[in-house]
Amino acid sequence: MKHSLSTLAMIVFAAPVFAQDLTAPPSDSVEIVVPEVARDCVLAEPPAAIAEDIDYDALVAAQGEVKSFQASAVTYRDCLDALRATEELTEGNEIALNALHDQSVDLEEQVAGRFNEAVKAYKAANPG
Repeated sequence: MKHSLSTLAMIVFAAPVFAQDLTAPPSDSVEIVVPEVARDCVLAEPPAAIAEDIDYDALVAAQGEVKSFQASAVTYRDCLDALRATEELTEGNEIALNALHDQSVDLEEQVAGRFNEAVKAYKAANPG
C-alpha cells in the first residue's frame, strides 16, 4: 500500500490536476481523490542540486535555500492538516492527503540529504 501511495503522490506532484480520480489497488474499493481545496496548500520548489565543487559562500547560500524549503514543507503540511480539521473528507481524500504529506517529508529528507553530502564533500576538499 505504501508503494501505491508514493506513486499517487508523484502523480499528483507531477500534474496539478487535483480533481483527478486515482484508483486504489485492485484489492481495495476506495476511490482516492485529492480534495480540490488541497490546491491552496503549496509546497515550494526544492532548491537546485548543489555543485560538487562548491565554495564556502555558495554552501552557506545553499543552506539558506534548504532552510527556506524546509520551512515551506512545514507550512505545506500544516495546511494539509488544517484541511483535515475543516473539511468533510472521504476515506479516499484522507489517503490522498496522507500521501501528499508523506511525499513532502520524503522530498524534504532528500533535499537535506543532498545538502549534507555537499557539506561532507566540501569538508573533505577543504580540511582544517
